[in-house]
This record gives sequence, C-alpha cells and structure tokens, in this order.
Amino acid sequence: QKIKIIIKLFFSTFVALIVKRKMLKIIPEYLIEKRNLIKFLIFTTFFSIIFINIFKPFGSGSWTAFSRTALFFHSLLLVCMGMIILAISRIIMYRSRKRISLIYWQYFVWLIAEISVISLVYTLIVSFFYGVTIDFIALFYISFRFTFLILSIPYTLSWLYFALREAQAAISAIPESDNFVDFSTIKPELFNFRDEKGTIRFTVSPNNIIYIESADNYVIIYYLNKKKISHFMLRNNLKNIDEKLHYPIVRCHRSFMINIEKINVIKRDKDGLIVSMDMESIPDIPVSKSYAEKIIELMPVKN
Repeated sequence: QKIKIIIKLFFSTFVALIVKRKMLKIIPEYLIEKRNLIKFLIFTTFFSIIFINIFKPFGSGSWTAFSRTALFFHSLLLVCMGMIILAISRIIMYRSRKRISLIYWQYFVWLIAEISVISLVYTLIVSFFYGVTIDFIALFYISFRFTFLILSIPYTLSWLYFALREAQAAISAIPESDNFVDFSTIKPELFNFRDEKGTIRFTVSPNNIIYIESADNYVIIYYLNKKKISHFMLRNNLKNIDEKLHYPIVRCHRSFMINIEKINVIKRDKDGLIVSMDMESIPDIPVSKSYAEKIIELMPVKN
C-alpha cells in the first residue's frame, strides 16, 4: 500500500508539473554539477545499503537462506553494481551538459531509465544466481518496485538539499556593507550577475532581460527598466555568465545570449539564423550554426 502511495505521488507530481508547463523548462544547473553528482552517488550508496538491510523491502530477506551477515555482503555487492550503472549514467549526463540542455520531462525520463536498467540487471542476477523460482516478468516488476522505492527517496532528498544549498549560497554572496540591498525585491526567480571576482553587481528578473552581448573583457546586459531599454556593463566574460544562467536566457552565439521568450521572428541565412526581438529598437541578433538546433528546440516553450 505504501509503494502505491509513493508511485501515485510521483506521477501526480509529474502531471502537475506538466500542467504548470514546468516540465518544458531547463533543469537547474546544480542538478548536474560535478560536485553534487559525487555527493548524490555517495549518499545513495550508503542509503541503499542501510535501507535494504533494515527494512528488507518486498520480503527480500526471505528469498534466500542467508544469515544477516551474508545478506549484508550480498546486498553490498548488488548496491555497488547498481551504483556503477548510476555513475555511468551521471557521467554521460555531466559530459553532455554543454551539448544537450535537459528540460524537466527529459530529466524525469532519464531517471526512470536509470531505475529500469538497474532493475533489469538485478532481475538477471536474482534469476540466474539466486535460483528464485518466479516468472521473469513478475521478478522484473518486483525488482523495479524495489529499486524505485529505494532510489526515489535519495533522488528527492538530494534534490531538496542541493536546492537549499544553492539558495543559501546566493544569500551569503550578497555583500553586507559595500552596497545597499533592498531585500524586499529579492525573489527566487531573480538572476544575480557577478563580476570576475564573484561579487554580485547586478540583479534582475529574467523576464526583463532582452539580450547579453560580449565586449572584450566585459558583458553588456540589455534589460527593461520601467518599460524602457537600459543596459549594465559588467566585468566578466560570456562563458562564465553562460555557466550560471539558465532558461529563458540561452547562448546563441560566441558573442550573444538572448531571452528565448522575447524572440519575435527567426530568419535563416547562409551563416545560420537571425533572430529579431519583439522590440523595434533592438538590432537583429545572429545565431551560430552550433546553437541553431538548440534555439529552435526551445522555441515551443514560448507557445
């Protein structure tokens, strides 16, 4: 009964996010940071070992005649094999982060695929080496439920932990005395722009950003301020800015980032794409061929 509740909760959350169009937005950067991925794998490994040996989900302790000590070492072996699969999956996710920007529904599908592959490996091991006389499909179903139950908890807890740490880091980075900060204007959806030394110099809502242009060792942020176009020059480079920002601000050229939600027209020429923003005073912005596919893929989010 508890498993059914967890599964229903997972899919109801999935559906709720789709309804709110959250599933069509790019996942936060902290979910695929190298440091956080390592923490996730370590936490998941220890949690799985403890969970299996204490709770023995689905009567796994009665499948064999192992003693408590033997069950611990066998569960340790199974968990380590599962973590190897999980580690390979997260390495692929990390190394493809620059070429593929995962959006929420793709990320959830990736998680289900991880659970499915681990479940299949467990099913094969239990079926061929433990002599469990259960139909293969039924055994896979049990294994999937087993794996889903175990992994859904560290998946959720780690996500909440990383989100909390990200929020705490953003708050602690705000200078205490150098500049006046109106905390009533600070919202979770605001973007903080830092200079090359890591100091926050400019904070703005992503909805007000029009585009960002690289200028030697500076970037120029064009944004709406009281319905007028303003700009702010920041000493940093576009690569560093690109690593911190996320949807709807995306890289489209080695010298430009744009607000994907403010694109009005897309035109194609011999060098790639040209985008026109929904304001007449903003010049057309080029889109390099290497970024064209990503821009076109993200455009339906606006609809």
